[in-house]
Amino acid sequence: MSNGPKVETAFLVYKEVNGGYVAVTDIEVDATQDRKATKQDVKMACMDLLDAIKTQAMIEALKSATPIPETPSSSIREALTDRGIL
Repeated sequence: MSNGPKVETAFLVYKEVNGGYVAVTDIEVDATQDRKATKQDVKMACMDLLDAIKTQAMIEALKSATPIPETPSSSIREALTDRGIL
């Protein structure tokens, strides 16, 4: 039984060796830490992830605003999906 605080939800943000940041909801990730995080690490991770979230939201908004032309393959895919085949 854990002695830690009771929380509603939790996630983990880690910085990969290549410099990229990753957010995961499985906080039991098996990772080896090269060094302890600094305040600058936390700040940069938050900024990077916020930028990624904003970019994803913008992409989704553009996709919904841009009509997708009907193609034979999309018509076939839609028909198969409607019939529960895909």
